[in-house]
Amino acid sequence: MKRILFLAIVAFLAGNLGLYGQEKDTAQIEPKVKLELVWEKEFGSPVVDFAIENDKQDESYVSVVIIGGEVLIINKKGTITKELSGIEKKLGKGEVSNIFRLSESGTYIIQLWGYAYDGETKESRAYVYDLKGNLLWQTKNIAPFQFRYLAPNGEYFLGGSRSLTILWGDKKGNTKVIKRFDDSNADLTTGYTAFSGNSEYWATNYGLPWQGARLRVFKSNGIEKWHTYPAYHRGAGEVAISTKGKYVGAIGYEHGISTCTFFLFDISGQLLWEKRVDGTNYRILFPISDDFVALINAIGHINLFETLSGNLITEIRIPYDFSIYQDISASIPMIPVSISKDGKYIAIGARRIITNEDYLFIIIDKSSLTQIPLGSSKGGYLPLPKFSKSEHTLFVARSDILTKFNLNEER
Repeated sequence: MKRILFLAIVAFLAGNLGLYGQEKDTAQIEPKVKLELVWEKEFGSPVVDFAIENDKQDESYVSVVIIGGEVLIINKKGTITKELSGIEKKLGKGEVSNIFRLSESGTYIIQLWGYAYDGETKESRAYVYDLKGNLLWQTKNIAPFQFRYLAPNGEYFLGGSRSLTILWGDKKGNTKVIKRFDDSNADLTTGYTAFSGNSEYWATNYGLPWQGARLRVFKSNGIEKWHTYPAYHRGAGEVAISTKGKYVGAIGYEHGISTCTFFLFDISGQLLWEKRVDGTNYRILFPISDDFVALINAIGHINLFETLSGNLITEIRIPYDFSIYQDISASIPMIPVSISKDGKYIAIGARRIITNEDYLFIIIDKSSLTQIPLGSSKGGYLPLPKFSKSEHTLFVARSDILTKFNLNEER
């Protein structure tokens, strides 16, 4: 069993200031932010992902850590109580894959096991665990589909295939095949999928520029609620449903154009507003309150809009010499970002390209930006920040180190 080096450290990392205002070329004086380092744990192998829970006293702690091909279950004292490892099963001369990851909601552990031969998936199974490492349910062999996403409530999942046909399935073993396209362009498309925070709805946005983006919203049982073609002659970008299931946001882009369009719909399918934004490859995030939407793209363009009116709240640019984008594997978010429970802070993991140093960028009160150095990078994944359910407690994974911070704002 791997040992964890627990360092009880209390220190303060002062936030460096950047000048970014509510509009382009408009600077504001910003508040400083300090990170109070509560503890630091070293795992010896890169931390791929982790889960956070709160105890009865509402104190947050890390309960699950994924490192390489195994999962560590940890109690609030920092002791490893259980380990999950890969399934030892070999079939013929093909390739066996065995991957652990957390559900997008961070509340379930998913184990993906697959067997491929001669370029085709022959077996594909998924095992769903709770955060204590207890097996809750498993799928049957769903090949040629692969398990992709688990609903936040853990009741149903979505699978994908090369043609991006969707497999809907639930924990009882019921499945349904949902075709995205009925034409010969099926395997030329790109697609994005999202759940509402309450699991009542899920959505898919797909299509290349010459196909046109097609947005479809489904109920939890896999029955379509509505669909639309929001971006005629535009390809599909990311899609997201707000935490309370009130709004659906989707990106449409045009081939060869360095801008894209963000569309916001209500859950019944009515288009509320649309905005053109600079750049492409945006990630869409809603806070728990659903009162604003954040658009963050791969090169650090950040736009915050009011959901009700569509008014621009803030437009921010992360300095050009920082990287906030990674395309390592499906288990790692392309842009490591987290929003605090009250929506006051947005934390983004970054690496300075020239000096190879890791940083956090923190947006405060939807208006100002602070950058905080974390030290020299050990390579690999960008820093992965996650806010806990407690108001302003932030956890950060950086290579093989996991840290817990309290966020304090200077006045």
